[in-house]
Amino acid sequence: MNLKKYCLAALVIFNATFHAQAQTQEPAPAPAGGTVQLGRLLRDSVTDLPIYACDLRQQFNQCRQYAVGPGNAELRIKELSDACGTLEGKLSQTACPQTQVIAQCKDVRFRRDAVYDAYYYEGAPSDWTVEKLQEVCKHLPGEFVAHGR
Repeated sequence: MNLKKYCLAALVIFNATFHAQAQTQEPAPAPAGGTVQLGRLLRDSVTDLPIYACDLRQQFNQCRQYAVGPGNAELRIKELSDACGTLEGKLSQTACPQTQVIAQCKDVRFRRDAVYDAYYYEGAPSDWTVEKLQEVCKHLPGEFVAHGR
């Protein structure tokens, strides 16, 4: 798979979620006491949040894993599902598969209130290389993690 096609796919998801977010109101601030702010996803608090995966392995040998925070969660899940569907993927309330992962791009922030981890798998249709994935992750931007084979 070429880098141009991948970047276009990332842009489609970014645009779909950006425009949907523009139609929602600003979330109310969180109450005191360290609670997650409604409508926002704070990366240091995702351990207890529901996980959703946009499985794009058939299209791009990729899976994007999202943690969905409280407040407007139903709307956010619909946005993610719609964006995933535009790439002919399917959103499910599961984690991305961990087998045959060659690399991961962690903490990709594509909106002010959401981040995802992208998992990349070996083989066709994309035939990723570690070098290509380092470049892709650098431009997203995210934290690149190579997985041993």
